[in-house]
Order: sequence, then C-alpha cells, then structure tokens
Amino acid sequence: MERDECAMGLDDCKHTCENTIGSYKCGCKPGFELHSNERECEEDCGGIIEEENGTLTSPFFPNLYPSNRHCVWEIIEPPQKEITIKFTHFDLDGNNVGKGKHPL
Repeated sequence: MERDECAMGLDDCKHTCENTIGSYKCGCKPGFELHSNERECEEDCGGIIEEENGTLTSPFFPNLYPSNRHCVWEIIEPPQKEITIKFTHFDLDGNNVGKGKHPL
C-alpha cells in the first residue's frame, strides 16, 4: 500500500513536500531554491543593485558555497556615473592545473 509521507508528516522538507510513488520530494517557496541536500531551501542568489552602495556575497559567505550555483548580479547606475567594485575576499575553485601531467 502506498503511503503519503507528506500528509503523515514523515518528510523532513523545510518548505514544501510532494508525494511521489514510493517516496517524496521537497520543494521551495518562490524566491528560494533547493539546497544540494534536497531538503533545505536557500534564498536565490543574484539580483539587481540600484543603490549607490551595495554588497555582493556568495551563498553562505564566509563559509563554502554550494556546488553548481549560478548567481547573476545586475548593477544599475544612472548615466554618467562610474561603477567601482572592490573585492575584500576573492577565492576561485581550481582543478589543480599545474600539478601532474598537462593535456596536450
């Protein structure tokens, strides 16, 4: 007999739960996306900055950010204004290029 884990409260979803055959899957409310653990929801990253000053951060900064996030920021200034970006922290993930053999 198929059971509805969502209706029974057996799920551990943080926002929404959808019953599936033999299991369930979690979902998120608008403005959020599902974390890689497939249970928790986190705010979408990216957005529009129109203020004179602002801050851009990666999800969970200063902690590690989730894999495969694609954040897009749009910075809008009035005509004839200059945009200046100052980085206080900037780390890149690498693929160990320079260690071991190089592809030809």
